[in-house]
Amino acid sequence: MRRFLWCLGVFGLMAGASLVLPGVASAQPGCPQISDPNNPNHFAIYETPAFQPDPLLQMYVCALVDIPTGVVVFDMTEPTGVVSDNVQLTVGQSGGPALVILNSDSEAGLSPTSGANTVSELPVTCPPGFGPEPGEGRCDGADLPITLLPDPPTSAATVQGVLTVYSDLAPIPEPSTGLLLGAALPALFGIRRRFS
Repeated sequence: MRRFLWCLGVFGLMAGASLVLPGVASAQPGCPQISDPNNPNHFAIYETPAFQPDPLLQMYVCALVDIPTGVVVFDMTEPTGVVSDNVQLTVGQSGGPALVILNSDSEAGLSPTSGANTVSELPVTCPPGFGPEPGEGRCDGADLPITLLPDPPTSAATVQGVLTVYSDLAPIPEPSTGLLLGAALPALFGIRRRFS
């Protein structure tokens, strides 16, 4: 029985730690599509970690549906006028999936991007599973107008869409994560009794 509890605790500790630690970015996930009766081309990018090359800079990435060739850049500002997010949409020479890159640094602000469109952040409803960052009393975001190619591309005509950028978010821990971490307690007691 003691050995069973020890194995159960080790498993719970490893499983709980795997849920707490951020995942490693591999293939770029698609930008989530929002159910919007007013606009079927409504997408979003959340502050869910993709990779973080700089401890002061959070970077989030997702792939959007086909958009015309080019680069579109937005600067999102807080009510104080500080630039808190840079959003960049980049597309290959022949069109195709766009790479949406969201740089976020709400602590010290970001430098304005040359030629970027300025958009003010507004309070938004937190997406499911997310809440405000520590120290933030709300979830912020902005709706960015985007131009899309039809899918499938039946003609050269473009359609209008919306990209909602959710900012100042933090994942809400799931109850299962706490349960898995709690399952490590038998392992700690088992190790203590074994070596005492």
